[in-house]
Amino acid sequence: EAYEKAYDHVFQILDNLEKLLNDNRYLEGNEITEEDKRLYDILIRFDAVYYFKQRLNRKALRDYDNLWNYAKELYSIPEYKEFADFPKYKQSYIRAFERMLSR
Repeated sequence: EAYEKAYDHVFQILDNLEKLLNDNRYLEGNEITEEDKRLYDILIRFDAVYYFKQRLNRKALRDYDNLWNYAKELYSIPEYKEFADFPKYKQSYIRAFERMLSR
């Protein structure tokens, strides 16, 4: 029951962010803020890790038009792109999964 409540809460937040980004380029308007950096850190892992590992699979990030475009735009900025290490995220998930199976 607690998982289902948290699961619904995550997607409620994503739905709210999707609506916010319908009218704003970034979370606070037209300038990138610390909040954008923190959200980016979560979003770049969403489809690669959280969707599977945490079973947050109601929707993938790519199913949210505004959030997907927002993440792609931030990813196009060199300093943000360097931060995104998708193979590392997937490897981390695989190692955790293997440890779980070996118990």
